[in-house]
Amino acid sequence: WDCIPCLTSSGSLENFIGRLSSYINIFISPMYIKITGDKQKRKCPKNENELLFLISKVETGKDAERIKELLSKKLNWNYVLERIRWNFIAPFFLKNIINSNFEKFIPSDVAEKIKKICHWQVYHDTKVYQELKEILNAFNQNKIKVIITKGAHLGQEVYRDTFFRWMGDVDILAKIEDWPKIKDLLLKMGFELREDNYDDWGLRYLDNHITFYKEGVKFEIKFNLWHMDFPYFNNDIWQRARE
Repeated sequence: WDCIPCLTSSGSLENFIGRLSSYINIFISPMYIKITGDKQKRKCPKNENELLFLISKVETGKDAERIKELLSKKLNWNYVLERIRWNFIAPFFLKNIINSNFEKFIPSDVAEKIKKICHWQVYHDTKVYQELKEILNAFNQNKIKVIITKGAHLGQEVYRDTFFRWMGDVDILAKIEDWPKIKDLLLKMGFELREDNYDDWGLRYLDNHITFYKEGVKFEIKFNLWHMDFPYFNNDIWQRARE
């Protein structure tokens, strides 16, 4: 609060009120989060959430008995199915429940819905990885260096099985100086750029990302990974990147 007086130095009452509201929000937000968080806790079924937590792992051997115990209880399967969809954990449920000796504990319609979700996502991700392979080949041929982040990287390097790490899109970190070549290459490969005004307002805009689409596949080209006024670590990222 010591800095409040200096906020009025511009002589603008509107500016002062706006800044004051921001500072008040800083103090109110934690209370709001605690209240809404407590409400969410009361609404969330305990057994269902524990089951979802335990099965959301590549390996669940040590939790097998507890999973069996939870499955034997009366569960709200509509809630379980909703959270499986929302948190993209259908592949874990398929592997650890449906494709194991636990399937007999769950309703057959739930099992079928999970299988359909997985089949659709595998179809989608197969298309995404095929496009990604072609894009990276094109970038390599044109000496464009990029860094793959999040989903595609995690599926390969962390989960060791892309089936467990689903993707809505592919995030690629690129260098601003390569933007003209990247844009031309992706357009030639059949990707569509929905809003072609990026060159006008500048590529250095904070958290800017540029989205390309092609037959249900979405690629986001980013030039900066951080938002707001965090330090700009771009050079350090490129130095630490590995093949």
